[in-house]
Amino acid sequence: MSDDSAFCTGPGYVMLDGFQSTQNNYCLLFLFKGAVMDTSTKYAFALIGTILLGLAIEPIRLLRGWVMQHKRLEARVGRWPMDLLEGLLFGLQMMVAYWLMLLAMLYEYGIFICILVGLAAGRVISCRIERSQGGKATQSCSPCCGEANALIIKDTQA
Repeated sequence: MSDDSAFCTGPGYVMLDGFQSTQNNYCLLFLFKGAVMDTSTKYAFALIGTILLGLAIEPIRLLRGWVMQHKRLEARVGRWPMDLLEGLLFGLQMMVAYWLMLLAMLYEYGIFICILVGLAAGRVISCRIERSQGGKATQSCSPCCGEANALIIKDTQA
């Protein structure tokens, strides 16, 4: 795409030289080789995907907390499978958090704003969930390492 009407130019880069916009500038990779945001449609899908990644952090954290506190399920399946599930969920949370970090390091305005929108919206949703479960909204640390055991759920059947 080298003509003047192109969305962006280049094979797909992983970092800009300071915050810039992709449009009419260098094409960027969206996390994986071959996922070049070289059209406005691909860029729009990348923005939506970035918001969804940001949204995913808090629900994963809440699910980890639920797994750690769910005594009925632990009594049925045992502690080892529950620890394994919590570990897998932690790995998933870390993977998503590192993907968000890599996206932030693209230094592209739209992607960075979508990261913040996704994280903020996910936090609002998790606060609503925590309060609806009879707990109080807890302070979440960073997207990668938020406290899983911060979720307080009244388990009446434990």
